[in-house]
Amino acid sequence: MEIDTRAIFKQEIEEDPDKELLEKLESDPLLFIETFLRRSLSEKQQFFINSTTTHKHIIAIWSRQSGKSTIIASYLIWRLLYGQGETINGEKIVEHIAVLAPIKDQIINLFKKIKTLINNNEFISQFVVKCNSEWIVMKNGNEINFMSASPGAHIRGYTATCIVIDESQDIQDEKYTGDILPFGATTNPLILEAGTPKTKNHFYNSIQDKNTLVVKQLWFECPFLSEEYVMAQKESSSKALWEQEFLCKFMEEGVLAFPSVLFNEDTVGNYKVYDRINDIDFEKVKDLVANGATYSFGIDVGKVRDPTVLAILRTDLRPIRVEALISFTLGTKYTDIAIDVGKLYTLYQPYKINLDYTNEKGFVEMLMDQGVSIIVNKKNTEGAISFTNKNKTEMVTTAKVLLEKKAWLHGE
Repeated sequence: MEIDTRAIFKQEIEEDPDKELLEKLESDPLLFIETFLRRSLSEKQQFFINSTTTHKHIIAIWSRQSGKSTIIASYLIWRLLYGQGETINGEKIVEHIAVLAPIKDQIINLFKKIKTLINNNEFISQFVVKCNSEWIVMKNGNEINFMSASPGAHIRGYTATCIVIDESQDIQDEKYTGDILPFGATTNPLILEAGTPKTKNHFYNSIQDKNTLVVKQLWFECPFLSEEYVMAQKESSSKALWEQEFLCKFMEEGVLAFPSVLFNEDTVGNYKVYDRINDIDFEKVKDLVANGATYSFGIDVGKVRDPTVLAILRTDLRPIRVEALISFTLGTKYTDIAIDVGKLYTLYQPYKINLDYTNEKGFVEMLMDQGVSIIVNKKNTEGAISFTNKNKTEMVTTAKVLLEKKAWLHGE
């Protein structure tokens, strides 16, 4: 049985001297966020929220660390409580909110922000019947479905009255147009996208659409962002990257070592992305190895802001394809990652493992403790490689040529 949240809210405030004000929360998401959730918003954030009542496709191009996820989480709380859903072919459906991001870590981050808002408010909490990193369901039937939009994620088929895409710029064009937008084929949904400019992909194309409202917030337009922090980032980043993240400038493909056009299903395959090794079909891999499948590993050890990623390539077939990516949850200890890599090393039996040895000597030792055999500094061409400006430039140049010619797909 669906519960009418609005009716209960009105009943509870019947004796409240601010009854008229509180009733406005039902139709005014900005008032709800600022008054009921007690959040302070910048002018651009206020404009973004107000626009959800007048536009159907809104894109927030905001500086890094300027509150994109927090503002979206606050709006979704309002929509869960008061969203009216849609009528499709005479049938009324409740709010079906699809929330997507390029990787699961980013989805979990947004979920945690919403969960915190719920847990900190007793009124909201009483209307929640399910709350986990996949679903939030309210007593009135309104729901959020959290989904990863990674290249290998199978997400087709959901019907959404509202589509929210965080870090939209990092989602593949094929996934955006082929899987996500069809969620709203019959519902004319509100589409909210948020991100920081990258290359001129679907995110850029959507911005050019005359029916799309673009709300841009540069770092100095957000009063909650520390100038000291921004200037420190400017000192430690390349000019192009800093302007991309804090001045919301699109990075031209010519600035990139590897243009995005080189990475699509034709060149790297339709691989799967995992955030834990238990999701891998171990028995299937064992059978493949027993029947002659060969693999190689590449490891990019993450730091504070980016996760550690293990790329698994199958090399006995032509064309060569990325078999899987393991994106370890941000904050996972290096010792735990080394243990998991050791398990996968035993499973896949790769003939080669490559990683950057420049700042990761301790991690290499952790891998060796797990029985992982890895070459250290063999002419700096394979294994644990110590990068210098010279060999890094040579490696990037060679890799770009191989990618452009698709030569690596054939083992060259």
